[in-house]
Amino acid sequence: MPRIHHDEPYRLELHQQVVATARDFLVGNISVTEAARRLVGPAHELGAAFEEPFLTFVGIDSETDMFPLGEVRNNWNPDALLREDAERELYEASVRERALEAAGEILQRYDTPQ
Repeated sequence: MPRIHHDEPYRLELHQQVVATARDFLVGNISVTEAARRLVGPAHELGAAFEEPFLTFVGIDSETDMFPLGEVRNNWNPDALLREDAERELYEASVRERALEAAGEILQRYDTPQ
């Protein structure tokens, strides 16, 4: 069962995390897969992981969990990385529009003046 936080300062921090991640994705600083991986945890803690717009990213995270990102890439064979990166890029292209819409919805819902 997900941990849902009702503590208002912590909820605001989660809102800031999801807004920052959505913005980073929308401006191209991070990939679809990176955005999904960053959004899933806060979405669960907010109790919103199984609702749109987060459900889009939960699905993407599930469908891309085999792709190496971050530090783990240092342990991969360069040829294998090329193959996996190419496959990830094809997948990301197929979900990009849906993810852009979902990220925009996250901003609309969670980017509120304090």
